[in-house]
Amino acid sequence: DTAGNQLPYIDRISWMLVPDREVRVMKYISGETSITHYETVEADYTLVMENREKGGYRVFKWIPAATSIGTLFVNQNVKEPVLRELLTDVQFRRALSLAINREEIVQLVFAGLAIPRQHSVYPGSPYYEEKFEKYYIEYDPEKANQMLDEIGLTERDSEGYRLRPDGKTLEILFEVMTGGWGQEPDIAEMVRTYLKDIGIKVNIKPEETQLWVTRARAGEQEIGVYGTCGA
Repeated sequence: DTAGNQLPYIDRISWMLVPDREVRVMKYISGETSITHYETVEADYTLVMENREKGGYRVFKWIPAATSIGTLFVNQNVKEPVLRELLTDVQFRRALSLAINREEIVQLVFAGLAIPRQHSVYPGSPYYEEKFEKYYIEYDPEKANQMLDEIGLTERDSEGYRLRPDGKTLEILFEVMTGGWGQEPDIAEMVRTYLKDIGIKVNIKPEETQLWVTRARAGEQEIGVYGTCGA
């Protein structure tokens, strides 16, 4: 150190990779790890804070690399032609965005410790522009319904779901990565409810990381649910 005393050195570092979020949290609060890298602690914040003395650890909060969790990756090159026509329509995608109650997701999934936003870089980045962060993030299902009507999706089936131009029920498959930050499955379930309110049926398929990435890279997903990072 600055006084000339020899500093201690770490001879060995062992990384413990634990895919299951609940198991990870139990290891944290039981003191089984010396240093923990856990970016999305919001859902477990109270539990982690209450067990600091028992586990012998401190909690530091910082801005994570993740700029959006529960991001909907809309595949505009989906193979099915009728669905592709809808997903490439910017008005359709804007309607999806307006139908999502981000503030409710923040409160229920992130314990109020997140900010409703689009995927964009954070304020402070030289590339930040507020308009990108707030683009169609307001919760307005009435306007979303109106936009869907305007692009011709006015007919409904017996369950109240909209019909596609070919007469089939408008349904979209969400493929949700289960090995992501941890909140994606809960967010997908909430978004399913929001889109039902505007007449869109959502089916959810959980997938392990390797399968999710393989299908995403092959362009086989309709909408993938994961998270995004930015600088």
